Amino acid sequence: MLNYQFDWAIITSGQYFEWIVSGIKITLQLSVVSVALSFILGLLIAVMRMSHIRPVLWFSHAYLEFFRNTPLLVQIFFWYFGSYKILPTAVNDWMNTLNFEFAAAVIA
Repeated sequence: MLNYQFDWAIITSGQYFEWIVSGIKITLQLSVVSVALSFILGLLIAVMRMSHIRPVLWFSHAYLEFFRNTPLLVQIFFWYFGSYKILPTAVNDWMNTLNFEFAAAVIA
């Protein structure tokens, strides 16, 4: 039992290798899209925080306080499970035709 040698050839052959490559591609896509969107959103919020217009300044402070003070896991669960309850039916149908799991991961 202590001298068990893992057979790495299983991973690089057949269906398992295709699953691993597919998972790596999805992870890279998710990372690139998330970083790009978060950069744009962060830049927008930073510009809003420097604004002298009261409603814009208030919104940026409220946005930051909300997302800083809620745990990430709660946000992920909300976007995946709870967004169906607050969005209109047409939006839910549209999201079901797309890959909503990917979109929820990007948003979270």
